[in-house]
Amino acid sequence: MPVGENDNPPKPLPPLSGAEQDYARQLEKVAWRQAIRYAAMSLADSTKQRQGRFHWTPQKPPNSQLGALRAVLMGVRSWQDRNRVTEWRDKLLESVNRKDKWPGKSLEVIDTLTKAKEEVWNWLREELIRVQAQNSFPTTTVDAEQTLSNDLWAEALRTLFAAAIRAEQRDREKGMKTEQAQSREAD
Repeated sequence: MPVGENDNPPKPLPPLSGAEQDYARQLEKVAWRQAIRYAAMSLADSTKQRQGRFHWTPQKPPNSQLGALRAVLMGVRSWQDRNRVTEWRDKLLESVNRKDKWPGKSLEVIDTLTKAKEEVWNWLREELIRVQAQNSFPTTTVDAEQTLSNDLWAEALRTLFAAAIRAEQRDREKGMKTEQAQSREAD
């Protein structure tokens, strides 16, 4: 049939049954988790981008402080747990010795990502758009974006920081090995 002869639009699909809705939501959740991991690893992979976003330097914060942050973040399992990070940061600020180990705006970044739920998603979406030219948080079910962004926020926060911390520590280790090798060659 030539184009234009049948001007009737296709009939809409019937609504999903309860079981179909549940299955579709499971698929969405898997796709979102994959997108979270991909975006976090991509963002963490570039030293320049990672250090620019998190405001870290090659020396600050030291690995011990990054490890402390990671440990606190592992306890964040929901939006209600975000105060764990705030409490950790407040204690850190009370100690001049520990506060000075964090460069510039790095603590502000932690605050922003733990206090403004949408900010984590903005970072991940921006990274997906940068590397894929699209936002790959697919939705097919009713209210999927709102539900999944609430349900997966803590996981997204942990994944984002864990990837960045691992990459930062890996880069520092490579840098130390390079310095050691150069030192040996000079001797």
